[in-house]
Amino acid sequence: MEKYLEESLTAQLNNIISELGFDNFKVYISSEQLFKNDLIKPDEIYIVYKDSSGQVLFGNKVLPISFYVLSEQNSLDKVKNILDIFIQTYNQMSLNFKIVEEDEYGIENNVDVYVYPYYSTPVVANNFIKAGLGVRSMIYMTGTFVIMKGLNDIKSIKYYENGNTYDIKFIHTTYSYNAQLDSQPFYNDISDVKSVAKYSSFVLNLTTQFTNDEFMNKVLNVTFRKYISNTEKVNATFYFIIEFVNGIIIDKIPLKLAQHIADKEVGALTTVNLSFYI
Repeated sequence: MEKYLEESLTAQLNNIISELGFDNFKVYISSEQLFKNDLIKPDEIYIVYKDSSGQVLFGNKVLPISFYVLSEQNSLDKVKNILDIFIQTYNQMSLNFKIVEEDEYGIENNVDVYVYPYYSTPVVANNFIKAGLGVRSMIYMTGTFVIMKGLNDIKSIKYYENGNTYDIKFIHTTYSYNAQLDSQPFYNDISDVKSVAKYSSFVLNLTTQFTNDEFMNKVLNVTFRKYISNTEKVNATFYFIIEFVNGIIIDKIPLKLAQHIADKEVGALTTVNLSFYI
């Protein structure tokens, strides 16, 4: 794991520890093996991570990581609480770092790095581990860091309605732009033709959870407009704001609902697949 990620994780955990009032706790993060000559203190927490094989492409990475967390002495309640709040707070929250790197010519350049973390729920892997003057528990969790340097990406998609904006927590999204080309002959001795774009279309696809909010309620009102009392029409307009990590914001794109598919499975969260067209 890169040094800036270690420092960021340490700062995030220390913020949670401070908010919980565990000011006497200390977090140590290291890779693979951690050696300590001093006696382990009761309120010291050790987090050892192990990098797994990941996808590396032109300096960008999708890096799976395993975390092994050694709890406080004779208990696991506090460290479990810390990790649970850490997951709730920082999971899928994009991070931006500005680092200095040397290029192939030895010239130092400022590089923008965007990191998207995904964490699993921490679980207790082992109990009653002898350490120091007491026993501790081992808690295990996994994560994936999507590390991008110099790449652009969708940062957020928001729904706009009556002066208010609402974040759409999408699980998966795609958009497509298609232009209809019309071949124009030259009508001379040149056999080639020239293509002219006559019109274009834009489609936004979203997979999201079946949330109870302004956005999904409008989707429901349009879908079931014939069966429930509301004023929505089939051509009701949805306004979207798409923001990219490079700062470009596409503001208030007017789109129509083209498809709404709900997927309900017993024992799983209900998701919806939505398509909007311009």
